[in-house]
Amino acid sequence: MRAARPLRQRNLRGRLTLLLIILSACAKDAKSASNEGARASAALAVPPQSTTDSTSRSACDSSPNHWKPVEFTEVDLGKRVQHPGLNYIRGPATFAAVRSDDEWTRIWKRIADTVQTPEINLGDSIILVLATREFGSGPTDLDVVRARLCQEDNTASVEYRLHYSARQNDYGDRVIRAVAVPRSKLGTAAVRFVQLPDQIDDLGRPFTTTTPAS
Repeated sequence: MRAARPLRQRNLRGRLTLLLIILSACAKDAKSASNEGARASAALAVPPQSTTDSTSRSACDSSPNHWKPVEFTEVDLGKRVQHPGLNYIRGPATFAAVRSDDEWTRIWKRIADTVQTPEINLGDSIILVLATREFGSGPTDLDVVRARLCQEDNTASVEYRLHYSARQNDYGDRVIRAVAVPRSKLGTAAVRFVQLPDQIDDLGRPFTTTTPAS
């Protein structure tokens, strides 16, 4: 009878050891599953990389003399749009070449869906509209410097410059501008918008960026 007790104790210890091994394995599996889930969630949280539009480059970029200048005129979008002051119009950055009334309605809704669509004349013109992103402080301004056409691959380049003020007001700002170019000159050309350096970007660096038309 005395010999049976140590045997039962050894059996009990063996069972406990086996139970601990099983529990440890389960904990590792749970941790692994948790890590996989976290990695999957992180992957879903990362936005896809943006792609470069085919109009970002032109055949005339390597031969600047091949660019042909295109005249343009400023388009009056109204005081509410062009001189908003404190009540700047919120919305995303949008750069587009507008060739029809339906297209203008659609693009303006993207630019400023809280403001009535300005009336523009698209008869003999194509409207190039440039709307910046929202800035944390202002004022900012935007000038269209020049428009050029590359007949070799039927692309157009619209160059603009943003101006930043050192005053840094305590309210936000956003700039919306539009210019008209002759439809006979621009035709069906793919349009890209190129930002020329002015002073600095938000990180204090000089910049030049290319934005394909919407």
